[in-house]
Amino acid sequence: MTTFDPSIDQCQNEIPSMIMIDFKIRKNMLYTTGVWRSHDIYGEWIPYFFSLKGLSKYIAEYLGIKMGPITIHSVSAHIYKTDFKDIKIE
Repeated sequence: MTTFDPSIDQCQNEIPSMIMIDFKIRKNMLYTTGVWRSHDIYGEWIPYFFSLKGLSKYIAEYLGIKMGPITIHSVSAHIYKTDFKDIKIE
């Protein structure tokens, strides 16, 4: 499923960061893939991952199958300059 609608979103100031989630059932297991066009690795990666995991778990349980791996593709992974003070860069 997609969260990005080019006919609407390209004209907006705020474009969704997560643009697609894909679910596949293989060998009675749910495989989940998420795609982010822009990904704040420091501030949002962990909350987004666990949100995607929760959705995956919900769908797998609803379907009565096992939850499989979660794959995340980040087209543009970054750390905002305003977060530099909170992290240690070596």
